[in-house]
Parts: sequence; structure tokens; C-alpha cells
Amino acid sequence: GWRNIGNNASTMFNGFSPFLAVAFVFTTLLMCSAQPFLIVAVLLPRIQANRAYLKQTVTADLRGLVFQTPQEHTPITWDRVLDFYLEPIPGALQSADRCVVVTARGEHSFLNTIVDNLVLLEIIKTYATNIQSKEWAYKTGRDRDNLKTPIQFQAKAGTKVFHFRTRTNRAMLWFFWAIGSQPLLGIFFNASFPDSKSPISAYIYLLVVVCFASWMTYLYKHDYVATNENGITHRTPFGTKFIAWDNVESFGRSDLGFSVIVAKNTRIQFCNVIVRQEQLRNEIAQRSINSQTREWHEL
Repeated sequence: GWRNIGNNASTMFNGFSPFLAVAFVFTTLLMCSAQPFLIVAVLLPRIQANRAYLKQTVTADLRGLVFQTPQEHTPITWDRVLDFYLEPIPGALQSADRCVVVTARGEHSFLNTIVDNLVLLEIIKTYATNIQSKEWAYKTGRDRDNLKTPIQFQAKAGTKVFHFRTRTNRAMLWFFWAIGSQPLLGIFFNASFPDSKSPISAYIYLLVVVCFASWMTYLYKHDYVATNENGITHRTPFGTKFIAWDNVESFGRSDLGFSVIVAKNTRIQFCNVIVRQEQLRNEIAQRSINSQTREWHEL
């Protein structure tokens, strides 16, 4: 029964009382069992939304767009496009969006995870001439994943600030701090008993997880990228970097999930979990008039 479990756990953990041993075991099991559910909660909305688009193709040419699935073939000429906007997928923590094209006969959409998504969005912006607003934006005015902009990120007129305060990033912070609390709990219990010792691996694991979680917490609270007519600025823990638009030599995506902007004597590198990532990338591509690259590509 429970007494045997407590006695066995007490023996295994070198002198714990049965109550503390059982509490430690069940706390560890609860934390371990909660991690898969957190992953599923983050990914499931995107997986469900993607199922309807798995076999969809979107073709763009000088005449218009063609939305094609195994069930339908829908051509749309450019003069029939009345509007376009972004729509966040309900319940998705990640910034999974539907890109919606509006016509008089209805709406047609594709996911922003489609191949060459940025190129397709730019083509629609260029050739859909009947639209007053020429920018892709959320119909509600903001991304559902983004949290309210903090006071310290509110910028002067003419400056756009892109930060990391999203619901997805906040959930991942909880996730990493929960992982870090597991070895911390064991070390705390062992420190309560003179005859108990924690293995050195527990301290190393705790140090690595806490350092990484602390770094992510700093990025979440303080890191940002700002743009204006003069150039782009990135605030980091090691100082602020600025690159004028005229000095941008190239830009692209790294294999580690970073966006990189290269100038002659410096480079700016920021994580892709930043808010309004596509809007920031589009602005960089449009303003970097002297760049050797005109589109985002793998570096």
C-alpha cells in the first residue's frame, strides 16, 4: 500500500521520511506527465488546422490566383480580389495564421506555412490593384498570440518596435522553469538530511536549465528590434546595435532559427519568435535598397 511505497521511496532517497519521499516521487511524476500535454496543447491546434490544407496548392501568375484541392479548382483574377488579411488560428499558441483573400463570391485562404509564403504574399500585394490597403494585417488589428505592448517598448512616432512578449514565449518560459524546478526540488530535499547527497549531474543539469531559462526570460522582458526611416536597431544584453538601411549588404535566415542582417563591420541577429515576424522581414527587404539579396533565403 501507500506505506510500502513510502518506505521504499524513503530507502531509495537515503533517509527521507515516507511523507517527503512520496511527495517528491509524485511531484516528479506529475511534472513529467504534464510536459507531453503542454507540447500537445501547443502543437495540436496547428496540426488540426493544417490537415485541411495538406493537399492544397496555390498558383500565382499574371492573370491571378488558382486555389486547388482534390475537391475543387478555383481560379481568381486579380481584378476580383477585393481585400486580403491575416487571421490567427483559434487556440493556437504559435503564430499560425491563415492568409485570406476576399472576393465578391467569398473568401479563400492558405496557411502562412506554405512553401515560399513570403513570395506569395508579396505577389498578391503587388498585383491586387483594387485594394486600398496594400499591407497584410490582422483584421482585428493585432495578432492574437501577441500580448499587450509594455510601456518600455512604446516608441516615438515613426519608429516600430518588435518585441518577444507573446503567449507562446510565455508558455515556453513556464515549461523551462518547470523543468528546472525538478532537480532543484531533489537538491532541496537532499540538503535537508545530512546523510543524503545529490549527484553532481543534478547540479550541472540545474545550472544549464536555469541559465537557459534566465536568458529566455531576459529576452522576453527586455530584448527588442526597432525600425525607422534611418535603419534598424537591436537591443541585446551586450549593448545596442544599429545598421543604417544604406549599409545593409545582405539578409537571410540561419539554420539555428535566427534572422540575420549583415553590414560591413557588424551584423544584427535576432530570434524568429519575435512578434509580427513577417511584417518585420518585409520591411527589412523593402528598405535594404543596397542589399545583394532581395529576398529572405537560407544563409
